[in-house]
Amino acid sequence: MSKRGISSERIAKSILKKMGFQILEKNKKVVLNGTQVFEVDLIAKDEMGDVYCVEVKAGRIGVSDVRQAYANSMVLGLKPLIICKGYADKATEVLAEELKVKVFLFPDYYYLIEPEDLDYIVREAVRDVLEEYGLVSLTVFDTITKKELKILKTLSEKETFEECAKSLNISLEKLGEHISLMREKGLLRKTEGYEGIRRQAKRTLIFLEMINTFENIQKNIKNILKRLETKN
Repeated sequence: MSKRGISSERIAKSILKKMGFQILEKNKKVVLNGTQVFEVDLIAKDEMGDVYCVEVKAGRIGVSDVRQAYANSMVLGLKPLIICKGYADKATEVLAEELKVKVFLFPDYYYLIEPEDLDYIVREAVRDVLEEYGLVSLTVFDTITKKELKILKTLSEKETFEECAKSLNISLEKLGEHISLMREKGLLRKTEGYEGIRRQAKRTLIFLEMINTFENIQKNIKNILKRLETKN
């Protein structure tokens, strides 16, 4: 499932719980005669004791989505329910009513004020740029040390291995060991010559600064949302 799908599923669970549903299972794999035939996003029970086979769609649903939700629920002997952003057309709405497929719509504000969604969008944008330029993954930034930051900064500023080692007050051999360890970790990639390492160090520091900026923006947005929730 895509990250967007995971985010939508999380929001769907929140909606169901607020409506009095109990989440019984999630990502239920349905196996028939030893073969997995499909997977259900959620199994949920309402306050009346009715159990639903719940499909979560990040966007609008079409006729095929309604038919699939209905068929899946019939296999499990449960009631069908879809949570989505809306209907693709009138035919979809009519079919859902005819097959008694219950449809809940995502409130628009969920797409505007979910901090976790913003976090995902920001991180995916940065990840795409990093991958496009063959740079480090975001997970590496989570474990970067002060020593590694200092070495990267020195590598980006100095023009030779000798100058870098002298500035760090270590031997050339020790500097080589640090560079090798950072390559193993993914902070640097193999490249020819000092200038290639220097460019990588500069880019890594720039993207690290970008991530810190985005995280500060996210914190500010969360604070604003908390204030709005308090006022409401």
